[in-house]
Amino acid sequence: MAYEQAAIAVQSAEFSKLKNIVERALSADAEKFLGAVQSKGELIRHFEEILNAGLFNKAVSGADSAKDLYGKMPASDQGQLREFYLTRLEQVDTALRHKYKKIYRYT
Repeated sequence: MAYEQAAIAVQSAEFSKLKNIVERALSADAEKFLGAVQSKGELIRHFEEILNAGLFNKAVSGADSAKDLYGKMPASDQGQLREFYLTRLEQVDTALRHKYKKIYRYT
């Protein structure tokens, strides 16, 4: 039987805003974002530490505060966003992942 993600309805408007910020940070602004994570000494899979350090907003200029948006979301939406982030991390260009392999390592 194949894994099938449970369908949980999104409850907040902040979800789509923050999802767009994460998407931009990991696509168009990926080099800038990964560089900021590395210079801060964080590991890429530590979502909340990256969020609290303001690294999404350093990479994606002009966006709403990612930390504030996340704080306004209910726990179910926060969990879905973390899952989206972790899934999206694995879709970053292979060359960039190799360049920043230090922050991609598991602890």
